[in-house]
Amino acid sequence: MMIGVITVGFGLDLSGRVQSSWQPILFLIGIATIITSITLAFWGYFKILSNDTTTLILEKKGVRMQKEKSDNFIPWVKIESIESKDRIIRLKTENECFEIHDTFLGISNQNLADEIREMQRKVLLGVI
Repeated sequence: MMIGVITVGFGLDLSGRVQSSWQPILFLIGIATIITSITLAFWGYFKILSNDTTTLILEKKGVRMQKEKSDNFIPWVKIESIESKDRIIRLKTENECFEIHDTFLGISNQNLADEIREMQRKVLLGVI
């Protein structure tokens, strides 16, 4: 994108360093470069976000984690502790320890663990 901005600058230069016959061409090349780089950046973000298919659902009955090929459900009653260390959230039950290694857009894993604890507390108290 910076190359496009510099090229646009040459296209708008009125100091005489660039021949006047080249200015419209440089201006158009610069604009095309800027638009192309923005389009490619958006396309890259779209590809990254569309590949992430992990869903974490906090239901009234429990926590559901859905991926492309798996679906895990843990009832609130069975969760004994919720810990967050090193970008991993651990949901411990009597027999198992479920780990959430994924990160979710818009929330840190520590804040997500706090939200899960708060939801569990509200459900078990009967508020929700």
